Amino acid sequence: MKSNNPKILIVGEFRAPIHEQALFDAMINLKLDVDCFKTYNFFKNASDFSYRLQYHFQVGPNVIKLNSELKKKLKNEYDIIFLYRPRLIFKSVIKNNKAKIFIYNNDDPFSKKYHFFYWFNFKKLLPLADHIFAYRSKNLKDYKSIGLNNISLLRSWYIKEVNFSVKSKKTVDVAFIGHFENDNRDYLFNFLIKNGVNLEIYGPGWEKSKLYKFFKTKQVLFPPLTIDNYNQKLNESKLAIVLFSKLNNDGYTRRCFEIPATKTPMLVFKTLEILSLFNDREAIFFETKEELLFKVRYYLKNSKQAEKIGISGFEKNLKSGNEVTDRVKQIIETFYSLS
Repeated sequence: MKSNNPKILIVGEFRAPIHEQALFDAMINLKLDVDCFKTYNFFKNASDFSYRLQYHFQVGPNVIKLNSELKKKLKNEYDIIFLYRPRLIFKSVIKNNKAKIFIYNNDDPFSKKYHFFYWFNFKKLLPLADHIFAYRSKNLKDYKSIGLNNISLLRSWYIKEVNFSVKSKKTVDVAFIGHFENDNRDYLFNFLIKNGVNLEIYGPGWEKSKLYKFFKTKQVLFPPLTIDNYNQKLNESKLAIVLFSKLNNDGYTRRCFEIPATKTPMLVFKTLEILSLFNDREAIFFETKEELLFKVRYYLKNSKQAEKIGISGFEKNLKSGNEVTDRVKQIIETFYSLS
């Protein structure tokens, strides 16, 4: 990167440390001139119902105040305004700003599973962008289909201070860390458990599963993990399963980087996108429940082979530059390419 740092403003919710906050912290570590605007701060005193209502319809007193304060904030001169998943930002607030406007969305704004109004403000902002970063390869085609060509891929990341390998006793045979989604993942896990796999499931929403009582009886469900015990649990696991959200049409997810960062072997559903990131010496792929069961049994029995895959995945992560600092460097290089 060049030495003359651009002045950057990141606009986003800042509710979770793995999203906007991770980019912000990485920029601070790189000694970049970065500021932030936290949209969720405008809802801290709102009732849960009021927040959900305004967030759903993208209008209301808190949303209006948010945009009013952002407009004041933008009187400062920035070189980059980085809008992270901007659902509540009005086009009029950003329009005519002299900064380079970058837009990023880790969800799929073209997914038909969102209600028709969900991405209304987001899509209004797109023509203002100097550059749009797509989370997944599919969205590159989506943006092009609506006439936007100022796009590139900015994948998710792991955070080296959060996702790392430690020496731990392997107390968990197979772990799945993730939310419930009505895509038959519960039936997949039911199949594994009924075939004798010692599986532990960590994450929210599993009470919505039709198999919830079965999972509770088998005592395989555990509460969502904090950042610290998430990393510890991965290090304690012999194998970790990765599934992809059908809501967002994912072909990979951030766990595809977080898990290899711990040297834990990753059992991951095979997609073209994940195959572009790791090969079969760096991850364990499956397509059917029978194939998953076979590979779970095989690699639990052949632990040295599993460990070798975990180490190779770790090394590929490093070589490919999948840490958040690498993504920040990509953002800054994109700015220089436009300057």
